Amino acid sequence: MSDNKTMFVFYTMNPTADIVTWKYDFRFAPRGKRWEWVGSGSTSPVGQRKKLEYENEEQFSGHKDTTNITKEYLNNVFKGLKSCGVIKKFKIRMSYRP
Repeated sequence: MSDNKTMFVFYTMNPTADIVTWKYDFRFAPRGKRWEWVGSGSTSPVGQRKKLEYENEEQFSGHKDTTNITKEYLNNVFKGLKSCGVIKKFKIRMSYRP
């Protein structure tokens, strides 16, 4: 069984926000058990006009032993983005199900 897990953060941007990108610092976890940002994208298929509840997603991958602390870290990052008006809402999932 793999020691790696995947985590997704689904969110909706505030269209009037000045900030559109941000960085992550996973150095709180020991080397060899750190998570990394894998990528980001839209949750809607290309060409679909229907607005979804969560329009964007970011994917992370890392060691299973640091899953909870990484989820807590990402929750704090996105709470901060929400409180600053950068995003409207978010949720964190361990599978791709917004």
